Amino acid sequence: MATDLSEQGWVYGPYIDTDESINTGVVKRNTNLRQGPSSSQPIVRMLQADEPFSLVNIVKSNNYYHVKTAQSEDGWAYAPNITITNTTPPPPPTTDPTPFIDAHEGPTPGWTGPVFKLSQDYPATLPSPGAQPWKNFNVKTQLLWV
Repeated sequence: MATDLSEQGWVYGPYIDTDESINTGVVKRNTNLRQGPSSSQPIVRMLQADEPFSLVNIVKSNNYYHVKTAQSEDGWAYAPNITITNTTPPPPPTTDPTPFIDAHEGPTPGWTGPVFKLSQDYPATLPSPGAQPWKNFNVKTQLLWV
């Protein structure tokens, strides 16, 4: 990771947010995908015009961007030959069968007692409002202190 001041280092992933809206691009004209950020680095393959890619890092190195192709090839593309796009990626699929976890951490090793398991049997639709007597309660006039 690099900062706006071109400082480089490592950051624990859960403590950062990335703006994925700027992490994509397209090749403007054919250009080499290289193993490193230099024309002296070996060529992985030729990227074709209009080929999409994602950025591994939004900071250029030696006028090269670190990119990943749709075929999961990792390499470096010459910045003047590519365009960074601002498309927002689609939201992740919501096919997770367990939207809520049972616990942050599992039981300690060797535990043989009961273990809490959250029910995942939620209704598919909201219940009808029905009677809601608490909405008719006026705290200012009906509150009784004992």
